[in-house]
Amino acid sequence: MLAVASVFFPALCGGVTLDVLSGEIACGELVGRTEASLTLRGSANAADLAWIADNCRELRILDLSGLTIEPCSLEKGLANGLREFPGGVLPAYSLSGLTAQTLVLPEGISEICDGALLGSAVTGLTLPASVRLIGQGAFAACEALRHVSLGASVEIIGPCAFRGCVSLASVEAGGSRLVEIGEKAFSGCRKLSALTFTSPDPALTAIGDEAFGATDLQTLDLSACTALRSIGRRAFAACASLEELVLPSGVVYIGDGVLFGCQSLRTFALPEALNDLPAMALAGASALEDISLHDGVRSLGEYSLTGIDGITGLSLPSSLREIGTGVFEGWSSLQTLMVDKHSEVPILGADVWAGVNQSEAILTVAPGLEAEFAAAPQWKEFMIRTPDESTLDRVPAIDDQAAAVIDAKLENSVLTVKSSEKISAVTVYDTDGRAVFGIGANGSTALETATGLPVGRIYIVALRLHSGVETGIKLVNIKL
Repeated sequence: MLAVASVFFPALCGGVTLDVLSGEIACGELVGRTEASLTLRGSANAADLAWIADNCRELRILDLSGLTIEPCSLEKGLANGLREFPGGVLPAYSLSGLTAQTLVLPEGISEICDGALLGSAVTGLTLPASVRLIGQGAFAACEALRHVSLGASVEIIGPCAFRGCVSLASVEAGGSRLVEIGEKAFSGCRKLSALTFTSPDPALTAIGDEAFGATDLQTLDLSACTALRSIGRRAFAACASLEELVLPSGVVYIGDGVLFGCQSLRTFALPEALNDLPAMALAGASALEDISLHDGVRSLGEYSLTGIDGITGLSLPSSLREIGTGVFEGWSSLQTLMVDKHSEVPILGADVWAGVNQSEAILTVAPGLEAEFAAAPQWKEFMIRTPDESTLDRVPAIDDQAAAVIDAKLENSVLTVKSSEKISAVTVYDTDGRAVFGIGANGSTALETATGLPVGRIYIVALRLHSGVETGIKLVNIKL
């Protein structure tokens, strides 16, 4: 006969409170199978918890806060085949499939073991302050889970810990001890829009492969994570809503495709300690308006920047020695490319500028390297210029008669040009003769484009017509 210290049934909620000893519940005689609310006090083991998850299918509230988890060794393993279960933790797979929507975990446990709540119906959870480790798949496929507070003591979030929690919208991490977020930890959490660190000095050092893949993160500032060194492959891939990711300067490794398919990303700065941009890193980040490549970057991996069609100008750092296959493929808006700090021609992979109208884009190179760039495959397709070449005597002469066939104005930094002849290209020079803007016209007789040039200054707009004629017009950038 099992001894039960106390059992009572609250009249309003129909709940049951039991004082139990380890192993009693698994015998199947103590807990009713139709309970909706259950509070346990005393001690229990993995077999007890598994019995509740498997048999109490109408359970909606489970309070384990007064429970101590004891170790157990089973002659017959649970459904997962495990037979040995330590104490002081939430045992592996012990509550998988639990129907309770509200769960209070035991105080004092140090770990949520592998698959402990796999596929459960819990909707929200605050981990006890004692929890240090969240195991592999601990909360995976908890499709009703909406919010998790991890507590200040969590050090490791294991692989796939929350994978497929499709309703999870926010995660609050203490951060003062969290050093690792495992691979695919939050992958497929398609409503996850907020990850918050409550600690002012997060300890995070590593983010695993695909850790946040296909989530709904919109902005993520990790600049306070000064210990962060490694971000795995495709860690933020397919985050379609991500507009900004800020990384600390000390990151030394980023895996392939880290931001692949982040179609809303608008700005990105490569951490200063990182010298190589990996393959596919920002491929498909079509909304990117600015990318900062610091002096120290040595290589751009294959297709690392492909499919970015909104950037009109880019300056490559002098340290850059190698540009991989297809890096700038699809940069249809590219008008100016600066390599004027380079002392040698960077090595290129295949089809680096596929889809770019190079013949109408300006490549500015260092004096003395014009011939080398002009002889180099792919580079030679640009309009090659040098900074010292862009003096006023090299700018097409201002043609007083041009107004008869050309109408041009520069207002609020927007250049409008109309011509009676087809236009091949337009280049804007400042009064020192530097090319400050360029665009191809593809044979159009009219164009309108934002230049980003400061207002109130004088510029010379040089037009190259299809007939081969080059002419210049002096304009003032008027602010209306």
